[in-house]
Amino acid sequence: LPTEWRERLSLERREGSRAACGRQALFAARSALHGLLAWPRDSKLCEVLVEALWAHDRGDPKLPRVALQASDDPRLFCTYAHGLWVAGHHDSARTVLHKLCMAPTAGCTLDARIAVNWWLLEFRAGAGCISSPYIRMPPRAFRILHGLAMGTLNENTGSDQTLGPETGTQRLQAISRLSALLPQQSRSDGGGFRRLLSSYQAVVVAVCALVAEAFPQRAWDFFTREAPSSDTRAIEAKDAGVRAHDEEIRCWAMAAVIIVELLAASRRAPPRLLRIATAAALERDPSNSWLIRMLAATQLCCGTVASMRRNLDHVMMLHQPQSLFDSRRRWIVGALRIAIEAELACGEKCSFERLIHLLERVAESNGGSGSSPFTGVAVWRMYHAVLLLQAQSQFVADGATSHRLLKNGEARWRVAVRAVHCCPLAKTLWLLQLAAWEAQADGTETAPDEDQALDLVEAMEAHKVRLLSDPLEAIA
Repeated sequence: LPTEWRERLSLERREGSRAACGRQALFAARSALHGLLAWPRDSKLCEVLVEALWAHDRGDPKLPRVALQASDDPRLFCTYAHGLWVAGHHDSARTVLHKLCMAPTAGCTLDARIAVNWWLLEFRAGAGCISSPYIRMPPRAFRILHGLAMGTLNENTGSDQTLGPETGTQRLQAISRLSALLPQQSRSDGGGFRRLLSSYQAVVVAVCALVAEAFPQRAWDFFTREAPSSDTRAIEAKDAGVRAHDEEIRCWAMAAVIIVELLAASRRAPPRLLRIATAAALERDPSNSWLIRMLAATQLCCGTVASMRRNLDHVMMLHQPQSLFDSRRRWIVGALRIAIEAELACGEKCSFERLIHLLERVAESNGGSGSSPFTGVAVWRMYHAVLLLQAQSQFVADGATSHRLLKNGEARWRVAVRAVHCCPLAKTLWLLQLAAWEAQADGTETAPDEDQALDLVEAMEAHKVRLLSDPLEAIA
């Protein structure tokens, strides 16, 4: 992948595994505390509290450790260990995870949920620095899966010593034993903890990880056989089992993302298999920005720009009826940003006309009214950015003729007027309208109309949008 896209994928992967930061973390902690006053033993509220305290204290384990006193659930301690890992205390996190894994669960000597979570941390941390010629998986990660299959974790599990030639036999033995454990595992004991799989899905992921070392296609086939179809309701939700049904769907979606990550790290996986797996995972988790970026990056590498555009349109449901389009409003902004970045990465094939069409489709999805979730500040800011990049590309290409600059300035002005009409309380959009007012004079010999700028300033004051300086002096 291109360097910029590799960095973006890594950033998406890290940000997706962290709690909210700054003020959002403070609000989350306060909300969790209020909830714990009514339900003091609720594990999910405790999880939110521990994550928020990790994010708020920036790696200080004191407050999250105090929050552990609210529950003795091992899944909560796993969340605490994850915070230790993200803060850089890897050895401390390994100690906690090792103790948690040794607590037996139904159908398994070790806790498969904790073990696979630990394996995933080690797998991501050791990716790209493989020292063994026998297996590409990081040594610690392989020893965790082998220990899960054997039913015990010894003192060598956390060792980073290079794997020996016996690794191949151990891998086959672990695959056989883990496959035999599957019928005994629970499909819905993850408890809703967002970083934990249920036991059944955890063992499936462990088997796929070991198989994918040599046969990525077989690993994907095994996963598709075990996982219910995402197109049909293969999991029946009964009155007493609605919660378990939702938990199983969540776990299979999370497992699909991990399988895609496995295939992306494997040199044996062909690009076609990676595209198929990513598209299938998006059917289960359509709001996952990492999957959307991975799909776009894979097709950028293969040069299939038309297919990439078609798939991104499908993800955003731009050609679906309005009722279905509204169902994905929660993640449309993130998907739109990835679509813009992917189009800009196409080089000479980049089409600003397509980007403007995408933005128009999203902005006008509900008739341009302020009640539409797609006419938010982020969408209009991206619209302004695309128009600015279009003007810049025209300037570099042919010296920016006066006609083109004037046309672009008029387009920016029209977008700015619509933006402040839909989001009148957004200060950024008002300032962008001031910039568009100045851009109207580019390519012409006339100066901007200052009366129009004064009207803009008065409109901002009417909407209680405060300015720290005189915009006319800044523009002059």
